[in-house]
Amino acid sequence: MEINMKQSVLNRQQKIFSIVIALLALVVIVVNTYAANSTPTPSAVEGATWTLDTVGVITTGKVRIRTIYWVDCTTNGHSFIINDAAGNLIWKDTDGEAGIGHLFYIDRVVTGVTLNTLGSGTLIIDVAPVRY
Repeated sequence: MEINMKQSVLNRQQKIFSIVIALLALVVIVVNTYAANSTPTPSAVEGATWTLDTVGVITTGKVRIRTIYWVDCTTNGHSFIINDAAGNLIWKDTDGEAGIGHLFYIDRVVTGVTLNTLGSGTLIIDVAPVRY
């Protein structure tokens, strides 16, 4: 009886170990897939994080911009300018530094987003739906 119980516990442990290994392999596959596709072109603007690398109208709807993170600037002095649908300035940075990311906390509701200027790099914008 005791041998059967030990064997049963050992079998369960082996099954759990196999499941954990399979899950870890799945995580590795997902992370590698994301890393291989982490710089989409043109801009990817779905979900709560927008990745902007192409100038133009991003959305005409109302959205809350929480943060803007400018990464991969290649040249000192490059800039970016973002306006709303009416042409009003949302945010700009005219002091890009090669290889140094810039993070801006905005937390502002805007109607429409247009990326007018992007000297180099990528903007990662954290957005949220507008709640009333």
